[in-house]
Amino acid sequence: MQNPTASLLLTTLFMQVDLLQPITHINGTPINEKKDGKEKDITLKDICIRALVTHISENKKDEIVSPEQKFKNGLLAETLYQNDTVELKAEEITLLKNRIGKIFTTEVVVSSWKLLDPEK
Repeated sequence: MQNPTASLLLTTLFMQVDLLQPITHINGTPINEKKDGKEKDITLKDICIRALVTHISENKKDEIVSPEQKFKNGLLAETLYQNDTVELKAEEITLLKNRIGKIFTTEVVVSSWKLLDPEK
């Protein structure tokens, strides 16, 4: 018999995220960009990967991101690139939200955060 507490714990540690969801303006219309001369909707995958590979400080002291953290960020970016749906740990969602919040405009932050953490 499966332990219900263990099942509950597992469901709270990971969250299934559809990376192909479009990032939207405040009015709900997709934000798009020109790529190779064509309009393309920006997806959560695009934003998350950009957030992970963009060089920014991880703390208030403007210290350089450690090589170990860069490696972890790179591995997560590879995973996101290779998949359209992923299970993310709570700390990965926190990392993504933090980096997205430092890099992107308010509209992108609002849309991305809602998609990454819909219960907040």
